[in-house]
Amino acid sequence: MRTNRLRGYFQYISLFSNVTLDKVYLAIGYYLRHRAQVDEYVRRMDEEGERLRLEWEAQNPNRVTKADLMRRIGLTPQPPLRS
Repeated sequence: MRTNRLRGYFQYISLFSNVTLDKVYLAIGYYLRHRAQVDEYVRRMDEEGERLRLEWEAQNPNRVTKADLMRRIGLTPQPPLRS
């Protein structure tokens, strides 16, 4: 099972021509040595991304609804499912 999982990882890595296995191991090692700093950086970037998304959406409101789009292509919107 472990061999199949590793094979999958290697195949995934091979999709990126500039990523080599040694670079993957270096990145993992860096993360393991600096986990708190990396986690904090990712948290800050997530917050910044959310702030920018909300700012952009406030400046560029969506004027078209899903129902509008469905009518444009000749579909009628389905009512929401009830639990």
